This record gives sequence, C-alpha cells and structure tokens, in this order.
Amino acid sequence: MMRVGFDPRTDNSSYCIWLYDPKTQTFVLSEELSRLTNPHSDPNNRTVIANKNESCAGECYEQNTYKWSNGHLEPVHEESLTEDPLVSSTSACRYVWTVKREKNGKLVETSRERVDPDGVMCEPHAAW
Repeated sequence: MMRVGFDPRTDNSSYCIWLYDPKTQTFVLSEELSRLTNPHSDPNNRTVIANKNESCAGECYEQNTYKWSNGHLEPVHEESLTEDPLVSSTSACRYVWTVKREKNGKLVETSRERVDPDGVMCEPHAAW
C-alpha cells in the first residue's frame, strides 16, 4: 500500500494497493482496493473498512465495510453522518445518521436518525 494523495481539509488519503499473487509470486495492483479512501483491514472480521471524511465542520463521514468474495469486494455495511440542508446550520440536530446492512446481496437501510454532532439522538421535534 502506497499513499498517493492527501487532502488536508478532510484528512482523507488515497492509496495504490497491491495484492500478492502466489501463482506468479508478484504483487498485482488491485483497482478495487485502490479506489477506497482511508482503507484499513479488520483481521478479526476479515473485512476491509474505508472511511471518508466529509467537509461539514469536520463532523460528517461515510464508512463502508467490505468482505472479499470471489476475488472482489462486496459491501456488507455502510454508515454515514450527513448534514440536512433543510435544517438551520445553527441547529445542533442538523445531522442525519444512516446505517445500511447487507441483505440478500444488497445494502438495505436499517436505521435513519436525526442526531447532534456527538451522535446523540434528538427528539423528533428538536430539528424544527
């Protein structure tokens, strides 16, 4: 893995990632892994996690978890914190936390909540 880009505004890094091919005994560029932002592996769960920081006051992000299957990455989990453009920028409850999980080969939204910057769920009326 070699870092090839860095954005200091978001603290995001991009990489070229090579995987070892035992048949040829060489490292081969993985286009799929190289497209991920801030990737790291979780050997306990045998997954790859990509974290992308967004530029909404340093609070927003997208985190994607993949498993390696048949030589390709398959998404199994996605979590994001985004800013709702319809809510005042001075409201603490202007963020939306969304979770998607793999179900039958597709990511399906399992949770969507309005939260404050610390991830604490807001009352339904707090954003208005």
